[in-house]
Amino acid sequence: MIPMVTVLMPVHNGARFLRLAMDSVLQQTVRELELLIIDDGSTDGSAEIIARCRDPRVRVHRHERNLGVIPSLNTGLELARAPYIARMDCDDLAAPRRLELQLDHLERHPEVAAVGSCVELIDARGRSRGRAHGIIASPILRWISLFDNCFCHPAVTLRREALRRTGLRYGEVPRSGQRFAAALELDPGHVEDYLLLGALCQLEPVFNLPQVLLQLRLHDGSVSSRQLELQRERSPRVSALFASMLLGRAVDAAVFARTKLRPGAPRARLDRAATREGLRLLSLMEAAALEATALSAAARRALRADASLRRCLLRSSPLGRTRSFAEVLRLVAQRRPRDHRELMLMARAMLGGRAPAVLASARRALLR
Repeated sequence: MIPMVTVLMPVHNGARFLRLAMDSVLQQTVRELELLIIDDGSTDGSAEIIARCRDPRVRVHRHERNLGVIPSLNTGLELARAPYIARMDCDDLAAPRRLELQLDHLERHPEVAAVGSCVELIDARGRSRGRAHGIIASPILRWISLFDNCFCHPAVTLRREALRRTGLRYGEVPRSGQRFAAALELDPGHVEDYLLLGALCQLEPVFNLPQVLLQLRLHDGSVSSRQLELQRERSPRVSALFASMLLGRAVDAAVFARTKLRPGAPRARLDRAATREGLRLLSLMEAAALEATALSAAARRALRADASLRRCLLRSSPLGRTRSFAEVLRLVAQRRPRDHRELMLMARAMLGGRAPAVLASARRALLR
């Protein structure tokens, strides 16, 4: 019997949290699933933990040596039997209704290629460390994915037919971007999720559910913790690839290291000429995105507001008058309606030593 969904879980020396992650999948309200574990040459007892699980819904494919996460994920895509593929890491925890809610959305919206969710951050002991909100139900996900990954990868469920239709695989450049990849010296390692999901955003409709459906564990052994600097270094090159695909010409990745809206994101230093070129590039991208996508009037305003904020970050200067600044924040909030704290951190970084009254004015506009 073909399952309704394949949960794809690559494992390399993940014994510490593996059984908890497996149980969170096997206890889903959706019962017609297969848990496909790709054991990537583990040597820490992960294989024994998997073997002790007698649930017939668990399938295991073992690599005799460690090949890496990208080959493991692509092996999983090839072996998956279900029409939907849900990603899951071996140290995270899925909410009991995660698959039920995501599959329900995909079934009711056959045009949607992928659906993600918000996540709760937890530490090694399972204690909450806050929430990470996806960009929820936004009509400008395609635009925002040019600059940032709009999804938490382990919280995503994909439509397998959409992957077949687009030809997308982990670690591979989309066909329309292959002529730009060499010039960008793009290494997909540790940004394979952004490369695949960002490309999918450009090609197909996608969606993020507002519910918290995954607990994302941050600990010293997690890939997110160990490879953060590599991800920060390579992510702008993926953004530059998507911009090149949009404009039909190669663009400089340095601009995208300066237009990240995440607090604490590293900023590239650009000279005056490079800043002018970056501003021109952002204007071209904004015009191309507005022309390429059918958007409502509200969505067009939100896209323009987002572009304005990125131009501000590129200049390393505040937007000027308080009213203008607050208005941009209010409009940008339309695509992250619950992310007020993050936007205020951006505001504080942009304003520097400006009076607290300015921040208070922006907060009032944002929450209005």
